Amino acid sequence: MNYGLKSIPPTVNVGGGIRSPRPSWCDETARDLYIDLLKRSVSNFLYECHPPELNCVSMLKEPIPFSKAGTAGKVDAKSMVGMNGLDQVEDAIRTILAEDVPGDFVETGVFKGGTCIFMLGMLKAMGDVGRLVYVADSFRGIPPVNLGEYAEDKPHAGTDKYLPKDVSVEVVQENFFQFGLLDHTRLRFLKGWFNETLPTTNFDRKVALLRMDGDLFESTWDALANVYPHVSVGGYVIVDDYGDWIGCKKAVDWYREFCGEGAPMARFDAVWPNQEGKFAHWRKSKECPLGVDELNRLRRERQRNGGK
Repeated sequence: MNYGLKSIPPTVNVGGGIRSPRPSWCDETARDLYIDLLKRSVSNFLYECHPPELNCVSMLKEPIPFSKAGTAGKVDAKSMVGMNGLDQVEDAIRTILAEDVPGDFVETGVFKGGTCIFMLGMLKAMGDVGRLVYVADSFRGIPPVNLGEYAEDKPHAGTDKYLPKDVSVEVVQENFFQFGLLDHTRLRFLKGWFNETLPTTNFDRKVALLRMDGDLFESTWDALANVYPHVSVGGYVIVDDYGDWIGCKKAVDWYREFCGEGAPMARFDAVWPNQEGKFAHWRKSKECPLGVDELNRLRRERQRNGGK
């Protein structure tokens, strides 16, 4: 990032006192510096990042792979998506604001809230005063796989036993407070399983950015079926788990196919080894012609046919 710091003019004498004149680019530079610092803070890049030269999420004490970490206490970062994932969100937000894509921001699956903290902080820094950020999570871990309805999640059976369960909504709200961003006029906390909260939430102002981090086929499908219809054409859909959770990838591929969504999908690498192309996103190009009931009918038909 080029902040143009070499162009700072010398100090001048104004009214008997010495001060530096305010450069024309000062507000923009301060804003960009804040956005960059916020990314580094929520990802814990600033503290104990190991090894420091990598684009990483810092782990406490030693770099324990998250899949073996056991509890959220092993991870000090407020967001697990790392600098690459946050860069992806930043690029989407800048485009949304530049093009005035209508709608609020939604994240389904928020961990400690760090990515949503970044979303709201960046909106405020960019001068947006109206968009809401929906913070959707069970706040008690991911659900046990429902193999009776979603056999696609079989490879992920048992993940509910070792992924974090101890990040309550109060903990997430405290994290917003620590960053000075617990603004209840701009935040909507949706507590509960996605199949319970998302169908009953009125996204009446449209959605400009949907970021999904539900891991499972079921959780991803619930987010797509209930939130995607509200995404504005031109809005961004970001999938955290596309490259490394089999169930999630199937849910996204099937949904896009059923809706006839042919928008190109971009891929980004994540922070752990063997996570090339983990993050994916596309911009919605058309409204899905099918309702939830028809989409679920097609899903069940494909499941009965063994996924074909």
